[in-house]
Amino acid sequence: MICASNKNITTHYGESVTIHVASEYGQSGAFYVSKAGEAPVISKTFTISDGNGDIVLDDTETSIPLGDYIYSVVIDGVEYPSGQLPTFSVSESAKNVEV
Repeated sequence: MICASNKNITTHYGESVTIHVASEYGQSGAFYVSKAGEAPVISKTFTISDGNGDIVLDDTETSIPLGDYIYSVVIDGVEYPSGQLPTFSVSESAKNVEV
């Protein structure tokens, strides 16, 4: 299982989020968030220990323009999920305002 079975992720603008990753392969990985065909707006490396890891995005990393993006996880050079990529949505926050 990687990123909660490849489910869509929703977070609020400027709020931290932790995404659990489980993989019996590899010791590290990378998490990418982008619009289709564009450079990533979030690129985050993470460590896998005993088959588990957490991708921790802080408030500055989620301070990106509101909307829907796609995300992927790369472990040992293999991109997950294969096929249709799930969405990473950033929505308005009551305490943080998009600038």
